[in-house]
Amino acid sequence: LGIFKLHAEAVIPEFKTEESACFDLSAVLLTDDQVKIVTHGQSVTTRRVTDKGIAIHQGDRLLVPTGLAFDIPQGYCLEIYPRSGISFSRGISLNNCTAIIDSDYVEEVFVSVSNNGGSQYIQHGERIAQAKLVKLVSTEVKVLTEKPQQKTSRKSGFGSTGSK
Repeated sequence: LGIFKLHAEAVIPEFKTEESACFDLSAVLLTDDQVKIVTHGQSVTTRRVTDKGIAIHQGDRLLVPTGLAFDIPQGYCLEIYPRSGISFSRGISLNNCTAIIDSDYVEEVFVSVSNNGGSQYIQHGERIAQAKLVKLVSTEVKVLTEKPQQKTSRKSGFGSTGSK
């Protein structure tokens, strides 16, 4: 996996322990930069980064720059996940649960986050997500002429197996 710093202040990701499944991605938020944001009221705008970082209010969604571009090998993708600590303690999580970066994308990676907690700041250099390189399984998609047959005793979805 190749990593290119688009900004001198970008943090090169690293695995924090010997058994870490993912490496962390950090925010590049320089004072006076503008960050794209969707407010709780659904207006799309930009917000200026201050010396405290970027303000994110409850219900806001924003694209956090990482300052990094990745050279992902063909046959692989980069999967980005929320960090459990920032999600649980502050209510900041990914908008799309798991972000997928394809090998043919070579521009800056942004992390799309939302705030389910109270108003707060995301600071420059803060670790905001985690990522891992994933090998793809070649998949042939075929159109069937008949509906698939039931393979198990399952009859339904959305809670059909019970809650306990």
